[in-house]
Amino acid sequence: MKRRGFGFKGSVLFLMVILLTHLLFPFGTFATAEAEKVDVLVTYEEDSSKLVDAFDRANYENVVVMGALPIITMTVPEQEIERLEGYSNVVSVSIDQPLHLMVEEVDSSRELSEYDWNNEMVKAFDAWDDGYTGNGVRVAVLDTGFDEHQDITYAGGHSVFEDDVYTYDYDGHGTHVAGIIGAQKGTTHQGIAPNVELYGVKVFSESTGGTTTDLISGIDWSIQEGMDIINMSLGFTGEVPAVLEAIQEAVEQGILVIAASGNEGNEDGTGEQIEYPAKYDEVIAVASVDQDLSRSTFSAAGPENEVAAPGGFIGGLAPGGSYVAMSGTSQATPHVTALAAILMEKYPQRSNEEIRELLIKKANDLGPEGRDSLYGYGLVQYAPLDIEPPVIEYDGELEIEVEYGAEFIVPAVTVTDNVDEDIEATVTIYNEEEQVVKQSDIDTTIPATYVVEYTAVDEAGNEAVPLYITITVLEEGSTPPEEEDGDETDQDTGKEEEETESGREDEDTESEVAPPEEENGDETDKNPGKGEEKDSEDGQGGGKEEEDSIPPPVKEEQAELVLIQPEEKDGVAFISDDVIASVLDHGTLWIALHSVSTELSRLQLTADQVNELISRGIHLVLAKDDVQLQIPAGAFKQGDAVIHMERVERDSELPKIEQAQSATYQFKFIQNGESVHQFEDAIELHFPVNKEQDTSDLKVYYWNEQSGLWEEIGGYEEDGFIVTETNHFSIFTVFSSSIFEENGTGNGTGNGTGNGTGEPQAEEGSQDEQKGSGETLPDTATSLYNWLTLGLALIVGGVAVTTMRRWKLNNN
Repeated sequence: MKRRGFGFKGSVLFLMVILLTHLLFPFGTFATAEAEKVDVLVTYEEDSSKLVDAFDRANYENVVVMGALPIITMTVPEQEIERLEGYSNVVSVSIDQPLHLMVEEVDSSRELSEYDWNNEMVKAFDAWDDGYTGNGVRVAVLDTGFDEHQDITYAGGHSVFEDDVYTYDYDGHGTHVAGIIGAQKGTTHQGIAPNVELYGVKVFSESTGGTTTDLISGIDWSIQEGMDIINMSLGFTGEVPAVLEAIQEAVEQGILVIAASGNEGNEDGTGEQIEYPAKYDEVIAVASVDQDLSRSTFSAAGPENEVAAPGGFIGGLAPGGSYVAMSGTSQATPHVTALAAILMEKYPQRSNEEIRELLIKKANDLGPEGRDSLYGYGLVQYAPLDIEPPVIEYDGELEIEVEYGAEFIVPAVTVTDNVDEDIEATVTIYNEEEQVVKQSDIDTTIPATYVVEYTAVDEAGNEAVPLYITITVLEEGSTPPEEEDGDETDQDTGKEEEETESGREDEDTESEVAPPEEENGDETDKNPGKGEEKDSEDGQGGGKEEEDSIPPPVKEEQAELVLIQPEEKDGVAFISDDVIASVLDHGTLWIALHSVSTELSRLQLTADQVNELISRGIHLVLAKDDVQLQIPAGAFKQGDAVIHMERVERDSELPKIEQAQSATYQFKFIQNGESVHQFEDAIELHFPVNKEQDTSDLKVYYWNEQSGLWEEIGGYEEDGFIVTETNHFSIFTVFSSSIFEENGTGNGTGNGTGNGTGEPQAEEGSQDEQKGSGETLPDTATSLYNWLTLGLALIVGGVAVTTMRRWKLNNN
């Protein structure tokens, strides 16, 4: 009876609570309140003030007007969307969408990939060799923020969230992307453009994730702050007109916009899966490749793919000063961003669209020829500095006569270049008063002489040697002389012109020095420079006046050792083909760069000249007053070549350089437009030193940029020179080995750590340890986890309440 009485009273009380709740809170309020309101993005034209006033009167929430973009974001009841679209100056209304990061899960059991393979793949080191590291270029990374790390320096940043600073990266994704772009030189995972100005724009929050509204706010900030490049390693699935409007405005303001294509690709590469914003035409869509240049299986496919970059297991920075490897088009995208920054530094006058075209033009085509849905135009790569000028080719007569009243025809020429294609010569015609005239204005009934000038310049600004053709209009009744034997005359004329031009060039710009008299043939051949100095001191030759008085040798008069003063144009040394022809097979060509200028530091050889050196086994000696390079023929490979000998001043930042016992030089060897880092045959280095001092502990050292150490090569003293051999090029100088022994470092010193071989050190700890506690689950997994946790908590709570109630009833 007691239990029935309690049930009746309880039922009455329960019905009263239900009735009161229904009166105070209409049925369905809790179920539909949140669903009725949505976040929207409104694009508009003309003035926004009237719209804002109208939105305020309608009691819309969270109304925000972008500073640089014609976009308003706010929260409205869902049924209001149709009304918003009816405003006369509203262009579009979009429902806000969630963002997600383009990163794949990493196999925690896999070791990190070899440190610099991705840098090497995109030829970042060649850019550094040319002096380009992204310096001064402003890059905004729209991501999860930047965490502080010892291997990178940030220029600044911004968070679109009021209570969430950009310097806290809850996920690690933004820090990893930043490191790929700009981690410092010589660190564990060097960035592609280590001197770029990096700005972290936080558009993902730990508590709320990220939305297209947050993305637009980040783009708006980037425009206002004058960014050069926007990197978006993120995506969303449905088109949002307001995002497109923001990107179009950014591009209009000169910003290059780059985004990840997505990670939802099919393993066989079929279908189309590219997500927004990469799907927009205004954005460079980036696909991913692995270390073997094959497509990453997760990489999205589609016609919007523009270029590809390394994205599989890329080692990089992680929160807490650690390191981690990640995969995804998220990782491929910053490679493209960094290369774009390098090109912007290299070509500061180029627009964002021109830089985009350069990325396409220099890409290494992968897959089917041309643009395809997997790789776009191919793998992005830096094109080494183009220092070789184009060549104007013409095989006709340089002096032409035109009959009275005949048509005035300008001869056609072709232009070739080692890098650029489709270069056309600029043609200018001068009359006898050196005035420019048009071809159509020339009257061939008036006898006169005209000079036709041909010029050409390549994309890098290198100018071709101009070609001049003289065209003479004859008087009435005069005709060009007839040729009795056409073939023979043509051949003789061509030979005479060739010899005349060659002779004129050699007389004007190049003088050859006869080999010194050889008292001891072996010794003279080994070091002809010292023989030359000895002859000069003895008064037996080698002086400047005698050099200039000796005519250049012809092919019939070859010598085992030929010393020359090269030609010079725009700071680059050249030699003629006749000079090489004057050297006996397996002989030595000694090129005295310092005889032209102490500042002359580059020698350029054509492909034919290099091939001649290789086929005939001719050695080159490049001599300056404080260093000599002796290069065997076996160090070359087929193709053109440029050799750099750039002096490093003592006020540079290299440690201990002020204690060097010789000049310090950086040597570079470029063939076919690419830097050569290793040689099959060793190159000999000669550094002159003070013979009065003790030279027993003087050795040649090179600067190991990766370890941050001076590494000893060795060497020996020979007639006032410290001599050694090397199979690679770097920065070289002579030190006393005692200065390193005093420091207790053995063979080097510097600002880094290393094992003395230049090989990178193994990373400490496993990949799980490197990830640390800063790494979180992807957004989708985190959200699912939270809902499951909540559901489990409710179930446990319900079971607990039911159990307690039954226990009480049983006790009663």
